Amino acid sequence: MNRKDNIDKIAKYLARFAEEVKSYNDSNLYDINIHAENALIPILNAVFDIQLQNANSLNKKNFPAVDLVDLKNRVCFQVTSTPTLEKVKNTLIKFNDYNLQSQFDTLYIFILTQKQSKYSKESLLQHLHDGFEFDTEQHILDISDLRNRITFIQSLEKLELIARLCEHEFSDVQVDLRKKKYELGYLKSKSEPIYVNFLEANFPNKLFVADLNIDIEGAKEKINKWRESKGWRNRRKFKQGELLRNEMIEKKVFDAEWILRENKIHTFRNLYDSKESLTQFIDKGTIVELTPEEFYTTSEAHLSTFKYLLKNCLIQLCRNKEMEWFSEDEILRFKNNRDMPNQKQLRWKGKNKATKTVIFELMNKAKGHVVCFRSMAFRPSFELYGDKWYLVVNPTWSFTDPGGYNKSQYESSYMSGLKRQENNNAVYYQYRFFAYHLSFIDLFNPPYPYMTLTPFAPLDFSPSIEDSKWLPPKEFEPKNELEKELKIDKELNNTFFE
Repeated sequence: MNRKDNIDKIAKYLARFAEEVKSYNDSNLYDINIHAENALIPILNAVFDIQLQNANSLNKKNFPAVDLVDLKNRVCFQVTSTPTLEKVKNTLIKFNDYNLQSQFDTLYIFILTQKQSKYSKESLLQHLHDGFEFDTEQHILDISDLRNRITFIQSLEKLELIARLCEHEFSDVQVDLRKKKYELGYLKSKSEPIYVNFLEANFPNKLFVADLNIDIEGAKEKINKWRESKGWRNRRKFKQGELLRNEMIEKKVFDAEWILRENKIHTFRNLYDSKESLTQFIDKGTIVELTPEEFYTTSEAHLSTFKYLLKNCLIQLCRNKEMEWFSEDEILRFKNNRDMPNQKQLRWKGKNKATKTVIFELMNKAKGHVVCFRSMAFRPSFELYGDKWYLVVNPTWSFTDPGGYNKSQYESSYMSGLKRQENNNAVYYQYRFFAYHLSFIDLFNPPYPYMTLTPFAPLDFSPSIEDSKWLPPKEFEPKNELEKELKIDKELNNTFFE
């Protein structure tokens, strides 16, 4: 498609958009304006070479006069269907009252319908901060002005992008879909479930603390003898945790449910039990039994120690579920086979039984070899709300080299491309899958004794607001050859959960 064809296509869809907004506003249906704000974001970004965001999505309340903001380039827009001088004046008054000129150098007022033929500059100047420029001819825009700006764009690639964005938002299909929603009373009474990325964490009601008791000098000597056998120099300084882990490995003790702080072992394991393997490394005369609450409410330091203990228990729970802790990125990811790295799938059940790929294989199609593996992963943290503890699951990805463990040299490029493609639904589905996987228990997968996780019940929110009304569609353009081969995970969708 040539330059003229793209411009004609853009003009057609923008005209349709203006007519749609006018039609709804004439019927006193103003929710369309909210959708319009977000539909315009990627288009305005392309036309003005800026990076607008919806001010509401920033969770800030200090932008009362504007709707779209670019904090980096110091540009902002108010989007309105009211073209009157009074509306413009009120915007400038609020802009000045809240000192927004300290954050933005340029303010545009975008009229969704049609702006007035003329605005009195004199009546507006008195409401501007000294030194802030606002030209009624340059800074008050409507669809016609936007279309005119687009005609001066020389880049065919950019015109094609704008044409695709306009078609996505303002095609007959989208217009008809919005019409049906409004006719059904959209946004008036319908509620929706809101899922937070929490899992309730439950653990034993007893915590044991005891002094460490190992032969420190003997442990150092054993490590240095091993280093000498490797031709390495002796070390003089060691952390106590390192010495303890070395002693545990030597005695084939691989328990992970402990944390060492201030020369004391903290654990959910019963240190009064003579069969407990950790008792080999403690002074039994110093054992103290507490409730978890008695411990973590003592001080911020104790709270931090308790969170580390929960993390170590989570790591062990995940080991039982074919996952591993990757300390370099502080994430838990699905574990590849180190001897024979390969793509990996798991059977699971949401609403229906299904197979989920948890480790993807990325191939160099031209040369026919594996470039890297992409593993589903999440970054964990623990938070206390009221008297309950929650695991916060932040889904992400881990890219490994063909060996299946070490970080791939291409991870930053792949991750950047993937994040530009993924939308809210993709992250939501990943969280729901992890919620299932981490909480799943059956005869062949018995509960882990030191931690169980339970999905957080959804909150009921009314009115229902679709992401499409707040978030613009993601337009993905590969920036390099690696990104061209990158595909988002489409195996999960709402049919598995609803």
